[in-house]
Amino acid sequence: MAAARGLDKPVIKMNWTGQSVESWRVLLDGSQGGAAGVGAVLHRHGLPKRLVDALCHEADVTGTPLAQLKKADRVKLLELLTSYPLPITGHEGYPKAEVTGGGIPLSEINCSTMQSRKLKGLYLCGEICDVFGRIGGFNFYWAWLSGRLAGISAALDA
Repeated sequence: MAAARGLDKPVIKMNWTGQSVESWRVLLDGSQGGAAGVGAVLHRHGLPKRLVDALCHEADVTGTPLAQLKKADRVKLLELLTSYPLPITGHEGYPKAEVTGGGIPLSEINCSTMQSRKLKGLYLCGEICDVFGRIGGFNFYWAWLSGRLAGISAALDA
């Protein structure tokens, strides 16, 4: 839709842990256990192993000891950890829209605001939540309703 209006496609920026660039900079400066590998440090600070492997590969630091992390590689890794671009490539419209299964359990979400109970400032909505409705528009309704609530809550929290 953005392209049809002559606009750039939107990009979501993902901060994988909620930690600031400065927090990660301190952790990756090599002064806190430089013999450990970069991947081990990332995993130790809450990132899943598969994500650690993917981020280290993308930053070209797989197997690099923290003490040997070059400044340019550290800058790239900081960007990937705190501002990872997730481009929106499009959609296939309502005729192809489907409901997915699973998602984040509602017990991990404050349902009055849609804020994650595990990561303050993260608001969740739609199919990312573990909610199923009957055929007939209930899933669309949930997506719109939870999206509105999450958006309003995030705006009030800003």
